Amino acid sequence: MRDYAVYFTDRKLPEKRGVSIRRDVDWWLGYLAKRIAKLLFLLLLAVIFLTLKSLWQVGKNHQAFPVQRISLNSEVLITQPKDIQAVLTKFGDKSFFSLNIQQLVTEIESLPWIEKASVTRQWPNTLSIDLQERQAAYRWGQNELLDADGHRFTNVDKVFFSQLPLLNGVAGHEAEVIFAYQKLMAALGSRAEDLAIESFVLNKYLSWELHLQSGMVVKFGRDNFQQRLNRFVEAYQMGKLPDFLQLETIDLRYRQGFSVKWKPEFAPQTIKKPMLKVNQQI
Repeated sequence: MRDYAVYFTDRKLPEKRGVSIRRDVDWWLGYLAKRIAKLLFLLLLAVIFLTLKSLWQVGKNHQAFPVQRISLNSEVLITQPKDIQAVLTKFGDKSFFSLNIQQLVTEIESLPWIEKASVTRQWPNTLSIDLQERQAAYRWGQNELLDADGHRFTNVDKVFFSQLPLLNGVAGHEAEVIFAYQKLMAALGSRAEDLAIESFVLNKYLSWELHLQSGMVVKFGRDNFQQRLNRFVEAYQMGKLPDFLQLETIDLRYRQGFSVKWKPEFAPQTIKKPMLKVNQQI
C-alpha cells in the first residue's frame, strides 16, 4: 500500500533495507575491482622491468651477442684496417648492445690520420664505420705533416708526400707559418717556381726565412714581414738581385734596401794595389 506520508513532511522515508544492502555490495565490488586493477598494473610493470633487466643482462654478455662483423665504408689512403682492428680489440669484452659507441668513436679519432669517425650498429652483429682522413697540405719538418688548418700528424710515407711544400717552425705557430707562406706564394705568383724553394721557416727566434735549393737563405726578420717581402719580390722581378747560386744570404732586415753575402768561391776579389811611396824634395 502506498505511503502518503511523504506528501505531508519534508523528511525522507528510510530506504528499504534490500536496496541499501545492494548499494553496499556494489560499492565494495567497485572498490575491490579498482584495487585489483592497480595490483595487476603494478605486477605488469614488475614483469616488464624484470624482463628488460634480464634482456639487458643477456645483451651485455659478449658471448651471447658478439660483434662478428666490421663494415668499413670509407675509402682511406693511409689508415689501415689493422689500425681500426687494434682499437676494436680494446672493446673485445663488450657485446653488440653494451659497446659504448661514443667511446669507440673517440678512440678511433685519436688515430693520427683520422679527422672524423662515425660508428653505427647494424642488427644483428655488425658495426658500420665511416672514416674521414686528414688531407695533408704541407710537410712540417722531417717527420710530420700539416692539414690546411695547421693540425699536425705523422708523416707515414715520406716519398709519397715529398712534393708537398716544406714548412718548419716553432710548435704552436703552425697556423701562423701557413698564413705567412700563403702570403709569400701570393706575392711571388708564377715566379715562385723559378725560385726553387726548399723550405719556409720560422726559426727559434721567431724570424722568417726562405731557404732555396741553391743553399741561399732570404732573411726577413721578425717584424714587417709583408713590407720586406714586397721589397724582395720587387727586387727579384726587376732583376736587381745577383745570381742566387752565388749567394749565401739576402738580408732584408733593414728599413730600406738589403744586403747580400756571397759564397766564398764567388765573393768579389778586392784588388790590392801596391802603395806608392812619394818622396818630396824641398
